[in-house]
Amino acid sequence: MYGSCSTVVALLYAIFVFKAFFDDWSDFFYSLRLSLTPDLINLFRGEYQDGQWADLKMWVYLFTTGGCGFGTYHLLLKYFH
Repeated sequence: MYGSCSTVVALLYAIFVFKAFFDDWSDFFYSLRLSLTPDLINLFRGEYQDGQWADLKMWVYLFTTGGCGFGTYHLLLKYFH
């Protein structure tokens, strides 16, 4: 029960803050491509700075979304268990 509630909260948070991190879906997939590409390849393509920024955006987005779900789960356990 708590896991499903925290998952819903994390997904709602992810949807709500998506526009703060990415302009649209194409920007999300571009950032994903850059963050999954090794830094050396991005360096040779001339996209090193963009790759570093994409890494930061993706990690912060993932950690804040996961942290929101994790925090919700533990708060629900604390107050309703």
